[in-house]
Order: sequence, then structure tokens, then C-alpha cells
Amino acid sequence: MLLPREHGAWAMLITPYVIGVLLTNFNMIHIPLFIGIFFAYLASYPLLLLIKGTTKGKQAEKWLIIYIVVAVAILSPIIYFYPSLLLLAIILIPSFLINMFYAKSNNERAIINDIAGVSGLALTGVAAVLVALSIAYPQLDFMELIYTEQASQLIYVWLLSVSYFLTSIFHVKTLIRERDNLQFAKYSKLYHVFIILFAYLCLPHNWFLAYIPALIKALVPTAARKPIKIGLIEASHCIIFVLLIIILRSIF
Repeated sequence: MLLPREHGAWAMLITPYVIGVLLTNFNMIHIPLFIGIFFAYLASYPLLLLIKGTTKGKQAEKWLIIYIVVAVAILSPIIYFYPSLLLLAIILIPSFLINMFYAKSNNERAIINDIAGVSGLALTGVAAVLVALSIAYPQLDFMELIYTEQASQLIYVWLLSVSYFLTSIFHVKTLIRERDNLQFAKYSKLYHVFIILFAYLCLPHNWFLAYIPALIKALVPTAARKPIKIGLIEASHCIIFVLLIIILRSIF
């Protein structure tokens, strides 16, 4: 199989979906929906390789076709019953166009590309919430759904996911690519502080507390670490963040 090599992207794909499911009500349809989204995500990797120009052209074409066929086969019946999901596909287009531009420019590590990627992947959580709302209110169309009491979860799951993973992106860059860039380290710390203030002012359930472990991680001086160790630490913090979101929601 031809699989994405960016391990952090797996967390950025899965975590928003988990948050979306946990903030609403789990339904069995969430399982095939995620599998379909998963294969759609897999298809993006060989496509970006082909846009970038790769020596694995034939292999990339083969797996692009396989992933697309599987994704379409799984998602088509789901979209038939929940057509509002097509709106998310349309919203995803600008994000993916930015990813394509940076792939063609051979500059995938650019911060703008990272922000676009996170913004797009966070829509998996929105998809989970949207399906849950459609099941809870089957008589309502999309425009009516957004006026329901639970519709705010659509925005919250996206904001939580994007804002948290940007803390991770900033922090990891300060440890690897921008390790000697003091200005970037300053921006990273400022962002961590800003996002807590933003969450305190704009998000419910005292969710700003869930960002505190990330802030501590960013402020504490860190010795040089191997990428695998950095990845494991980021994964553990991601789990802590999700747990705190759910715990804080149940308490406040």
C-alpha cells in the first residue's frame, strides 16, 4: 500500500472525528462514514505525489484509483441519505487547492500549508456531528439543522481541532525545522497564550483548561529529541486533550 508518511496527519484525521462523535451521539453509521473518509484521505497522498512529480508515478496512479474507488463505494450511499455532507466536500476544496500548490512547489512544510491541512482534516469532526444531527432531526434540512440547539457543535468541533493542532504544529517546528529560530519560538509561545485566551472568551464548558498542558509543554525548555520521541509525546498530549474536552463538558 502507498500510505502517507506524515504520522501527525493521522492524528489530525482521527482526533476531530472522535471529538465529533463524543460531543454528539454515536451511531453505527459513524463507522462506515469514517472508513470512507479514511480512504478519501488516503487518495490525497498519491494525488499529491503525482502533482509534485514522483518516480513512483505508476504506483501512485494505481493506489489513487484503488483508494478513490473504495471511498466512492463506501461514501456514495451515505451521501445519498445525508446529502448535506456534500457541502463539506465543497468547503474542503480551497484547503486542498492550497495543499496542491505547496506540493507542486515542493514546500509542503510551509506553515500556510500546515494550517490549510489542519483546517481541512478538522472537517472530519464536522461530518461526524452533521450526521448525528441529521439522525436526531431527520425531518430538517441542512439550513434548518444549523438552527437547532446542538448545531453549535459543528463549529466547536472544528475550532477545537484546528486550534489544538496548531499548538502542536508550532511546537514541533520549534523542536525540528525552526529549532534555532528564536523569533519563531516567540510566535509559538504567543500563539499558545492567545489560544487559551480565545478559548476562555469564546468556547463553553471551560474548555480553555484543556489547552494548558500544551502551553506548559511549549513554555518548558526542551532538550534535543529524536522525531519518534517527539511524535509519541504529541500523541499522548492529543489523547489528554480529547479526554479533557469530554471531562470538562460533563462537569461544566
